[in-house]
Amino acid sequence: MVFQEEEKAKLLPYDGEPYEVPDWHTATVHQDHHIYYRYAIYSAPDSTCPPGTELEVRGDSKLVRLYRRGELVKVHPRKPRGGRSTDPEDYPPELTAYTMRSPNYLRQQSAKLGEAVGAFADKLLSGPTPWSKMRQAYKLLRMGEKYTPS
Repeated sequence: MVFQEEEKAKLLPYDGEPYEVPDWHTATVHQDHHIYYRYAIYSAPDSTCPPGTELEVRGDSKLVRLYRRGELVKVHPRKPRGGRSTDPEDYPPELTAYTMRSPNYLRQQSAKLGEAVGAFADKLLSGPTPWSKMRQAYKLLRMGEKYTPS
């Protein structure tokens, strides 16, 4: 009768959602400030998790939680296979500006170099995270400036 006397009063009301057993893994923060979990990529805050840091990852069908030494450091919505969840605030200050630059500027500059270059830049920068391809787009601009006749 311990349940009736002590435990029953401490139970929370049932919210109608079935309990989901979480999935735990360890992951290492890569040089791009992301970890891989279940074939998707999630950013980790540089302030507490620099590259090389080992994190505990707790995932369920809705959220992915990142822990360092038992302390919660980041929560992301769960992404499907091949997905990416990146918070620009997770980058160090010197890279935050890089992540916030506009892909539209690169598209415009590429189009000035020619129709084919502009089409290639559009293709390169299409997708859910165009800023992740900006380095390649800047290289394209430099190549175009170098090899396009004046």
